[in-house]
Amino acid sequence: MAANSKREQIISIVTTELESIAAVKHVERRLPSKADLENFAITQFPVIAVVAGLPKPVEHKVTRHPAAKDVFISKLTIGLFCYFQDNVNPDTTLSSLLDDIWVALFSDPGKGGLAQSTDINPEVHQDYWDPFYAFKLDVVIKYQHDTGGI
Repeated sequence: MAANSKREQIISIVTTELESIAAVKHVERRLPSKADLENFAITQFPVIAVVAGLPKPVEHKVTRHPAAKDVFISKLTIGLFCYFQDNVNPDTTLSSLLDDIWVALFSDPGKGGLAQSTDINPEVHQDYWDPFYAFKLDVVIKYQHDTGGI
């Protein structure tokens, strides 16, 4: 059932949107360690790790009809951990990558009709672990589902 859950479908769409960005070389569904990053060739950067949380119900509509299912409005937060290498102009590279991600994720804020809205919340702090630069975005997808699944 997990492959058919709205949660999984939304995460797959976000992953596909990120993979469509020409500048992004590798997208994966787990958070890499520093050792993992060191195993990537420089030509495989930028790398984006897609790490999804659990949906948080923000609204619950109880159905009075015995054959109907209750409806939930939930927010799904998907963390995007972005890693790149640039010894010359890292701030320019960060701006360019963030701009590309922003455009891709807002190209279909309804995520193929599965979502009500898409919001992006960049973290204020960026990190540097020689030679890797990193920043994080939280993508918050608001969507509707029922008691039949997430």
